[in-house]
Amino acid sequence: MSLVGILGVVYPYVSAQSDVDALRYSFTQSGYTAKSLSLGGAVGALGADIGAAIINPASLAQYKKGEFSISFGLNNIRNTSVYLSKEKRENLFLPTVPSFGFVFTKRYYENGEAVKKGWVNSNIGFSMGRINQFSRITSFTGVNSQNSMTDYFSELAKGFTDKTIGGTDDDFNNGFELLEKMAWESYLINYDPTNGNFYANVNPANRNIIQKNTITSRGATNQFSITVAANYSNKLYIGGALNIDRTRYIETNKYTEINDANSATEWQNFILENKLTTIGTGISGNIGMLYHINEFFRFGLAYNTPKNYNLDDNYSFSLVTTSDSGYVSDLSSKKGYYTYSIMTPSKSTFSLAYLFGKKGFISGDLETVDYSSMRIRSDEDAFEASNELIQNKYRRVYNMRVGAEIVQDVFRFRAGYSKYDSPMKNNKSNLITQSISGGIGIKEKYWGLDIGLIHTQRKDNFQPYVLNQKQVPVSENTLRNNQIILSFTYSF
Repeated sequence: MSLVGILGVVYPYVSAQSDVDALRYSFTQSGYTAKSLSLGGAVGALGADIGAAIINPASLAQYKKGEFSISFGLNNIRNTSVYLSKEKRENLFLPTVPSFGFVFTKRYYENGEAVKKGWVNSNIGFSMGRINQFSRITSFTGVNSQNSMTDYFSELAKGFTDKTIGGTDDDFNNGFELLEKMAWESYLINYDPTNGNFYANVNPANRNIIQKNTITSRGATNQFSITVAANYSNKLYIGGALNIDRTRYIETNKYTEINDANSATEWQNFILENKLTTIGTGISGNIGMLYHINEFFRFGLAYNTPKNYNLDDNYSFSLVTTSDSGYVSDLSSKKGYYTYSIMTPSKSTFSLAYLFGKKGFISGDLETVDYSSMRIRSDEDAFEASNELIQNKYRRVYNMRVGAEIVQDVFRFRAGYSKYDSPMKNNKSNLITQSISGGIGIKEKYWGLDIGLIHTQRKDNFQPYVLNQKQVPVSENTLRNNQIILSFTYSF
């Protein structure tokens, strides 16, 4: 399963780190090989797959010899948006390398024979896994007769007057800092001196405004892990991992309004474009244990620590307006830069598996994550309100994954299902993520080949702007990702 893109409310001209950013980096997938993904990610109680170590590092100790693993993937990412009763679809094709890694095994011997009691073997693994994928195109359009982005611009201008809102020479030469000043200079808002308020430059009698919005995002989070694990008497397995994440998120948000042709105002259309690039590094750890109750039952417990991301935002915005006379005003912002950190929630996982001898198995994971514990921080301590919002808006969830495998000679036939519950306290149907998967594997003495097919679906909402006294339409989005993963393993 690949979790693609998190959408929320846009803050249209500033870096504006918010709960949406915290949620984006807190959503991660479980498993990144063809085997683990085709089993729905339910591999916490299983072993001998590098994708299982992301859930429970103790699973690495079940390798009896060294292994090299690499995976290749293809994603068909489709988004359907409904905005003001109008549907629009976008499609994206994306090749990936979701994982690669090495596992090295040290067997212990006594008098020339392999030890079977006590410490049997210890392993160390080095891996890279793509735990989050941000690539997505969301596009919607509709005719809004109730409000406009220009209403938002007028609210931003509160506190200014017509004497103080004008742009300076520095603004025109080196870029604006404030969007409301750009809107004023583009004749998108007017000023009423009788009450000291700004208002949208829109004809109240002709408010059939065409609104278009396209949000293109790309990037990913790759996790680099060093995992150590040990096997005690082929019954108890323990392990731990140090994880270093490298994340990159790039977003271009292009919003367009086309004025009512019958309007007598001073503009035909405008385009507001926001660009954001976020690059950062996160560090975390996880520990786990597996216990084989008997030859049929085994269970596992794992804990992933909170992850602290240090992030750098680079952002800019521009406003291009065409007047009724055909004059084009092209205004740009200064380049913005901001450094901050995000702490993601911890995860706890209980795993259980039942083996039908060498004929197959069924497995399941139950995972709990408290999204209300997400935090945003900076040197200026500027996120007290955002962190309070997180505590009130998000909740603890329980995610489940199940999988099964049937063995026929050298062939493995797999199926899986996963459900990641909504992190929202309200609107609990929003952001539920479900996956159905299946796959086939071939396992020979020294090599293996696995193919996984994964269909993931999630619904989310996007609001292009917010107003204090008026209700703004929402784009209702359905995201579908059809993914093919091919994994090759070689034992040594």
